[in-house]
Amino acid sequence: ALLPAPGPRSITLVPGLNFVTFNGPGGTDIGELLAQSTSITRAFRFADGDWQSFFPGQPTLLNQFTTLNRLDAIFIFNASARDTVIVVPEVTN
Repeated sequence: ALLPAPGPRSITLVPGLNFVTFNGPGGTDIGELLAQSTSITRAFRFADGDWQSFFPGQPTLLNQFTTLNRLDAIFIFNASARDTVIVVPEVTN
Protein backbone atom coordinates (compact mmCIF):
# COMPACT_ATOMS: atom_id res chain seq x y z
CA ALA A 1 0.00 0.00 0.00
CA LEU A 2 1.20 3.50 -0.75
CA LEU A 3 -0.34 5.02 2.37
CA PRO A 4 0.16 3.87 5.98
CA ALA A 5 -2.74 2.30 7.84
CA PRO A 6 -5.05 4.85 9.50
CA GLY A 7 -4.66 5.59 13.19
CA PRO A 8 -1.99 7.04 15.46
CA ARG A 9 1.54 7.28 14.10
CA SER A 10 4.86 7.30 15.87
CA ILE A 11 7.22 10.14 15.03
CA THR A 12 10.92 10.04 15.83
CA LEU A 13 12.24 13.46 16.83
CA VAL A 14 15.98 13.81 16.33
CA PRO A 15 17.98 16.13 18.58
CA GLY A 16 17.29 19.76 17.74
CA LEU A 17 14.46 21.23 15.68
CA ASN A 18 12.02 18.89 13.88
CA PHE A 19 9.37 19.84 11.30
CA VAL A 20 6.11 17.95 11.83
CA THR A 21 2.78 18.17 10.00
CA PHE A 22 -0.07 17.54 12.41
CA ASN A 23 -2.77 15.28 10.95
CA GLY A 24 -4.84 14.82 14.09
CA PRO A 25 -8.25 16.27 14.94
CA GLY A 26 -8.69 20.01 15.28
CA GLY A 27 -8.59 21.37 18.80
CA THR A 28 -5.95 18.91 20.04
CA ASP A 29 -4.16 20.23 23.14
CA ILE A 30 -0.50 20.74 22.25
CA GLY A 31 0.51 20.55 25.91
CA GLU A 32 -0.84 17.00 26.18
CA LEU A 33 0.83 16.01 22.92
CA LEU A 34 4.24 17.35 23.93
CA ALA A 35 3.98 16.00 27.50
CA GLN A 36 4.94 12.58 26.13
CA SER A 37 8.60 13.52 26.57
CA THR A 38 10.37 15.84 29.00
CA SER A 39 13.04 16.44 26.36
CA ILE A 40 10.58 18.48 24.27
CA THR A 41 11.19 22.02 25.47
CA ARG A 42 9.38 24.17 22.91
CA ALA A 43 7.34 24.26 19.73
CA PHE A 44 6.75 26.92 17.08
CA ARG A 45 4.35 27.50 14.22
CA PHE A 46 3.73 30.27 11.70
CA ALA A 47 0.08 31.36 11.76
CA ASP A 48 -1.83 34.54 11.04
CA GLY A 49 1.31 36.16 9.61
CA ASP A 50 3.42 35.70 12.73
CA TRP A 51 5.54 33.14 14.56
CA GLN A 52 3.87 31.64 17.63
CA SER A 53 5.52 29.71 20.43
CA PHE A 54 4.56 27.09 23.02
CA PHE A 55 6.72 26.15 26.01
CA PRO A 56 5.46 23.07 27.91
CA GLY A 57 5.05 23.62 31.63
CA GLN A 58 5.76 27.34 31.39
CA PRO A 59 3.47 30.31 32.20
CA THR A 60 0.71 30.98 29.69
CA LEU A 61 2.32 34.36 29.00
CA LEU A 62 4.94 32.51 26.93
CA ASN A 63 2.42 30.46 24.94
CA GLN A 64 0.81 32.09 21.92
CA PHE A 65 -1.08 28.90 21.00
CA THR A 66 -2.44 25.95 22.96
CA THR A 67 -4.30 23.84 20.39
CA LEU A 68 -3.45 22.31 17.05
CA ASN A 69 -5.63 22.05 13.97
CA ARG A 70 -5.45 19.42 11.27
CA LEU A 71 -2.60 20.14 8.84
CA ASP A 72 -0.85 22.61 11.15
CA ALA A 73 2.88 22.66 10.44
CA ILE A 74 4.89 22.88 13.64
CA PHE A 75 8.53 22.87 14.64
CA ILE A 76 9.20 20.80 17.76
CA PHE A 77 12.50 21.16 19.64
CA ASN A 78 14.00 17.99 21.14
CA ALA A 79 16.58 19.12 23.73
CA SER A 80 17.88 15.58 24.28
CA ALA A 81 21.09 14.30 22.75
CA ARG A 82 19.10 11.22 21.68
CA ASP A 83 16.10 10.56 19.49
CA THR A 84 12.68 10.87 21.14
CA VAL A 85 9.54 9.14 19.91
CA ILE A 86 6.05 10.60 20.30
CA VAL A 87 2.69 9.24 19.17
CA VAL A 88 0.53 11.63 17.16
CA PRO A 89 -3.18 11.04 16.47
CA GLU A 90 -4.42 11.01 12.88
CA VAL A 91 -7.88 11.42 11.48
CA THR A 92 -8.93 8.85 8.92
CA ASN A 93 -11.19 10.87 6.65
